[in-house]
Amino acid sequence: MVICERIVTTSHGDLAVLDSDGTGHAVLFIHGNSFSKDVFRALFSSDLVMNYRLIAIDLPGHGHSSNAADPDRVYTLPGYAESLRQALEALSVTRVVIVGWSLGGHIAIEALARWLNVAGVMIIGAPPASPTMEALGAAFHAGEVLNLANCEVWSETGIDTYIKALCGTDQALTKILRTAIQRADGRSRALLLPSYLAGQGADQRLVVSASYQRA
Repeated sequence: MVICERIVTTSHGDLAVLDSDGTGHAVLFIHGNSFSKDVFRALFSSDLVMNYRLIAIDLPGHGHSSNAADPDRVYTLPGYAESLRQALEALSVTRVVIVGWSLGGHIAIEALARWLNVAGVMIIGAPPASPTMEALGAAFHAGEVLNLANCEVWSETGIDTYIKALCGTDQALTKILRTAIQRADGRSRALLLPSYLAGQGADQRLVVSASYQRA
């Protein structure tokens, strides 16, 4: 199996894609806040590629994708979802299962609300919440790590704190995450929460509830 790495152009920027290019059902992996598709790279060396077409994409402002030319439009849940939709269209993917970690999980829920070709969604570390501070406060544990997730500029100490909270002392993963964080466009962190509270994005609690009822 040949693993392909390519750049796909969308109206939200050029996106870097990792694609197993298989013939099985397509599975899209979406990474978390300030990270990159490299957190999923090991899966592309697993037996999963024998039965599924695995796709991982760097979000705009992350990894090897370009920064947003219009951050206010792109660094939102609808903006991220639309950029991925366009990328999948360019890859001729007509139906997809989405696996989203952290921010990726919230984007997956946004995609579920907007796309017609989502066969299923798996979210990890992404509690669905309505777009109010009260609802978000109930969904997330407040603390230094959560504050960092919304902060444009991180110190080296902040980077260490964030990585340790997510992966402990795993040296290989620490190296991947540090490289990704140092590259990430800090505006992508600073703009996301205000945009959601301002109504840019579906009510995630309602989306998940409706999906569960349909199932």
